Amino acid sequence: MSNNEVFCEQKGRAEVKIGVKDIQIGQYLQFAAIVYNDQIKILDLISGDITVTIRRMAYPRLVKLSKCERFVLASFTDNTVGIYCSRTGSQLSKIIGIPRSTSNFVISDNSQKLLFANNNTLCLWSIPKGQLEMSSAQWRNIYCYAINA
Repeated sequence: MSNNEVFCEQKGRAEVKIGVKDIQIGQYLQFAAIVYNDQIKILDLISGDITVTIRRMAYPRLVKLSKCERFVLASFTDNTVGIYCSRTGSQLSKIIGIPRSTSNFVISDNSQKLLFANNNTLCLWSIPKGQLEMSSAQWRNIYCYAINA
């Protein structure tokens, strides 16, 4: 069993094993976002405490921390992306209509743009406006690395 498959969390004397789907560590090493099968937990790497737990009716797929580590972006199985405050867990925005099977998404350095893609569609969203700025269904086999916006 690999380290990515099981995360052990101490609960008193008992050890509970929960499947981990993804882990993202912020650039400044202040926060980490841990995606489980049914929830996302934000770990404060300075104190070692779980500070936020995000649960929704849909299951999380992917998670990203913004470069400034103030925002957590999470895609869910209901084809939405939620934008959350990494300190409080409050939902700041929700983007509806993410292409099915979105395989990756990236946040611009200034946390203003969100680019996501699957094998058929590439979409660019304005995070502050919550609006789609560009969509193209003519792309194939895209793997997104960065946006310079």
